[in-house]
Amino acid sequence: MDMKKIMPIICLMAVLVGCGKVEKASESESGPVITGGTIAATEGEVDEEIEPTSSSKAQSDKYKPEDKAHKDEREPVTTKKTAGRRISHSVPTQTSIPKPVKPPARTRTEQTETNQEPVVEPNNNTPVPAKPTEPVKLSEQVIYRGVLNSLIGSGELPEIGSVKDSSGEYDIKENEFSVSDMDGDGKPELISRIIAAAPESRMTVIYGVNGNGSLYKKLSCSADVTFYSNGIVKAEYESQSRPGGDFKAFELYQPDGAGKYKKIGTVEALDKAEVERYAQEAAEAGLEAPFTYPEEADTSGSGKVYYMMPDGVTEVLPLDYTEYENWVSQYISGGTVDPGFVKVNSDNINKLK
Repeated sequence: MDMKKIMPIICLMAVLVGCGKVEKASESESGPVITGGTIAATEGEVDEEIEPTSSSKAQSDKYKPEDKAHKDEREPVTTKKTAGRRISHSVPTQTSIPKPVKPPARTRTEQTETNQEPVVEPNNNTPVPAKPTEPVKLSEQVIYRGVLNSLIGSGELPEIGSVKDSSGEYDIKENEFSVSDMDGDGKPELISRIIAAAPESRMTVIYGVNGNGSLYKKLSCSADVTFYSNGIVKAEYESQSRPGGDFKAFELYQPDGAGKYKKIGTVEALDKAEVERYAQEAAEAGLEAPFTYPEEADTSGSGKVYYMMPDGVTEVLPLDYTEYENWVSQYISGGTVDPGFVKVNSDNINKLK
């Protein structure tokens, strides 16, 4: 064989054996690294020179070129200087495990169960819901002013209707009114006296205002009224079912405690002189006497007997004057009260504020 052709091949093999490429001996963190036929101990071990062996040669024969395309995926390499040499070994990739983080304390709203309404703790910034606007309540006097203006304008009263004289004989402004507390409840009432009218249309109407600010009728009775300090109202009438002489039949009313008046009863009298007059007139006409005087009831000899008829009763036995006085005194006590009536005109009405 020609030695000139063999020599280059022998030299190339010698160079390859002497150079020996680095092969990774182990993938463990502490394994040795072969570099140029020298084993460098990892950190903490003694450096030791190792002669190249056949195994290192074999490893060099298995050398593969570096895969630069996946170079970034390799583990980072650190360099350490030991006894004048550089020793390189792989640093294992460390995985960072996050520490558990304590969740923030939940508010009371978050702790509320799903099916329950959340509870919100009040604080200075919690908005306060606005209260619904309530209707403005007018004063009693302003309401009464409206009633009186309607009276002189249209001639009507609430819950009564028209009180205007259709004949034109009476001026509606000649009627009277008063705003006073007559029943002692601490609130003023409107007392309207219709006297500028035909006798059968004359009346007194008392109005009040309830807690809702609404007008309502407390009493309607005759125009001839007397007020007493204990709240009793005495209403007299021009006519009665019996001839009473100079006695006027009347009705008594008292406050019922619920804002109105209740009727106590009606009182009439029978006058002896009147009974005799009617008997004489009947005899002259050939008729029977319409009335008979009960002498046995007039024990005091006063010439009158009385009929006290509680509300709802129309016929009772006649009583003597003394019994009448005892009954009436149960209700009428103390002095009378003057409401201070004035005419229903614009000047007097506008004084109500």
